[in-house]
Amino acid sequence: MLLTITEMTINPMFYVGRIFLVLSVLIAVLAGLNFVKSNWRFVNEDDDLPDPE
Repeated sequence: MLLTITEMTINPMFYVGRIFLVLSVLIAVLAGLNFVKSNWRFVNEDDDLPDPE
């Protein structure tokens, strides 16, 4: 991301800056999806009820 910001400020028409921008966005999206996937918990509605005894 820092390389993208540096390249885009020096020369906005430079293609390497755009490529790194796309790559950094893809990595951020994949990291977010991986975080959600690893922390996903299915909560059953019956779990809130006390156990019948």
